[in-house]
Amino acid sequence: MNDGEQLQHDNDPLLTPGELRQIVDNLPSRMKHPHSDYEYSDASSFETEIEEFFNYCEIENDLKSYQQEYEKSGWWELNEEKQRRHIEQTIDRLEHSKRDERVSAAKQLLCIGLGCCYPKNSCRLQNCSEVAIANSRLMYACGALTAVFYAFNRGCKQHDVYK
Repeated sequence: MNDGEQLQHDNDPLLTPGELRQIVDNLPSRMKHPHSDYEYSDASSFETEIEEFFNYCEIENDLKSYQQEYEKSGWWELNEEKQRRHIEQTIDRLEHSKRDERVSAAKQLLCIGLGCCYPKNSCRLQNCSEVAIANSRLMYACGALTAVFYAFNRGCKQHDVYK
């Protein structure tokens, strides 16, 4: 190859930088996929999916024992302000010095968030999911999401072998 042919080859690549950039930008891993628009072919209603999850999960028996605490407490009879205060006090217990208190608080928040704080067979499945959504919103407004995140983080740091 002489100097003229080499110069022409250097100026005439197979892909220009612009074409290469366009190819990279169109790679599937670089494209944004909105998950909210995805239609699951086997998805059932929210209530049915939750029910199926707990039927396959070992937590169902534990959840029943956690629920007993709320059957005694009368949670469903409290007005929203008293429920809010209860949630805030339970969140504060996530920082308790005793492990059992922290675990108990986490279990209580779980029951509240799942709408399991009503007496057995007191509400239909649809109502229970509405209770779960309303309770979860109330817990979020009380700062439960942040508090649980920090509690998990503290727990992980205590057991972190890579300190």
